[in-house]
Amino acid sequence: QGRMRRSAQNAPKVLLSGLSATCRHRSCSNLPPAWHSVPFRASSMPSITHSMGHLKTKTPGCSLGMVVRRGMASSPDEAGGHGHALYESHVPTTMLQKLMVATRSAVGALREPERADLVASLGDATGHDALQRMRDRMRDSEVGRRILEERPLVTEGTIKIWELRRMPEGTFGRAYADFMDSHGFVADDRARVQYVDDEELAYVMTRYREVHDFVHVLTGLGTTVEGEIVQKWLELLHTGLPVCLLSAVVGPLKLTPKQHLRLATEWVPWATRCAAHSPFMLNIYYEELFSEDLQGLRARFGIPPLPYGIPYESGAEGGSQTA
Repeated sequence: QGRMRRSAQNAPKVLLSGLSATCRHRSCSNLPPAWHSVPFRASSMPSITHSMGHLKTKTPGCSLGMVVRRGMASSPDEAGGHGHALYESHVPTTMLQKLMVATRSAVGALREPERADLVASLGDATGHDALQRMRDRMRDSEVGRRILEERPLVTEGTIKIWELRRMPEGTFGRAYADFMDSHGFVADDRARVQYVDDEELAYVMTRYREVHDFVHVLTGLGTTVEGEIVQKWLELLHTGLPVCLLSAVVGPLKLTPKQHLRLATEWVPWATRCAAHSPFMLNIYYEELFSEDLQGLRARFGIPPLPYGIPYESGAEGGSQTA
């Protein structure tokens, strides 16, 4: 679940670590256009201009769109009851087509881990059952139900980053603005949901991808290799998404033996404690917490201090949280 950096300085250096979540969008000549991820109510999101800067990517061998178009369902029955698009970026697919998309995406992502579009497609094609459980957890929460009803989106149009920059030091909003600015991240740069054959589940997947940076700031985890892997473990424990499992298992392959030991003895236990004591990550209305004290939020949500030795990136976490 993936992250695309706007500058070469921030280019991904880790195999699948962090890619599957944020899924910073890269265009692919054989994939459908990058339409808006899900429809939203005009009453709740007025006058939003959703622009997308297409980043360059390597296209040789990219044939997911060709695979889907070749066998596109010609009837509602063939498409599992959805022969037409359920939202703007939706590509209706049969189970066989989803299997083909998942296989090609997994192989391609292993070869080119910076291809966030492939990781996103893999998440779409394999996440149905997990997304249903995630939606059920949101429905069981008052805040989660409100999020499903209002469907907030994290874009440059909805998050006024210039206002967050003026917030007092130590607030969640200021820490988020500093995090985005220090890495050159832009909220709009995410892959669109395409292969989820349920309009509400597509929003759940969209929300999961869009809160990735909020989780970074709330937990204090940096965007280093180790930091992204730890966040993958946390997201896996929260969501059960298969693509998180792939990232959590494959990502550490490039770690040193010492780093593997720290992952097993410090980081995964921390992620387990955090998942056990903190609210479900999609049941937090992050946008309503910008003015609150970051340390206070960590205490309220039961975010445990990070174990000693987890690397931070200066200026990105809103203050040290090491034990």
